[in-house]
Amino acid sequence: MGHLTARPICDVCDKPDIPRAKDLAAKAGIPPGTKVSLGFNTGGGHEAWVQAVQQQLETNLGLKVDLQPSPFAELLKKEAASNASGLYRAAWSADYPSAENFLFPLLAKASLPPGDNRGRYVNEKFEESLAAARRATDEAGRVTNIKAAEKQAIGEDLALIPLWYRSQYRVYDSAKWTAFKLDFFENPSLATISLK
Repeated sequence: MGHLTARPICDVCDKPDIPRAKDLAAKAGIPPGTKVSLGFNTGGGHEAWVQAVQQQLETNLGLKVDLQPSPFAELLKKEAASNASGLYRAAWSADYPSAENFLFPLLAKASLPPGDNRGRYVNEKFEESLAAARRATDEAGRVTNIKAAEKQAIGEDLALIPLWYRSQYRVYDSAKWTAFKLDFFENPSLATISLK
């Protein structure tokens, strides 16, 4: 399987351009002083980083950000509501090791609410690339089309704003175990690990 993070997907994610961001926000009808809500789920330890995002949006774009904490189930209902607006904290964990398992559920037209495309992203170029990846019979064709879909949705349209990827640390006794490897979900692979 091709590794999709070896090249930059989202140029603006690594190199913020505040003047350009202000200009684009104004062109999108979000000038300084605009009130924007930022919904997030409570009970997950998100308060500190959400406050940091609030401060950045207020300082850099002049927005008035209203934090909207909710229990997780309530947050999901708010996002899926037909009158949903504002920003929402989102997270996703893949069911299987494929970029397609992020792109299809979160961004495909077929995943609009009540599915998980709660941002209501629709782009035909993205849809075509994703469909071509799903039809591909060879790995190279699949990876090329997945990269094109990803570049369109994240790199061009910024349909999701990637902030970070969660990492976990695993500790083991290397004097006791051999062939310790982590799988896609960062869990020890029981198929390879064994006692020395």
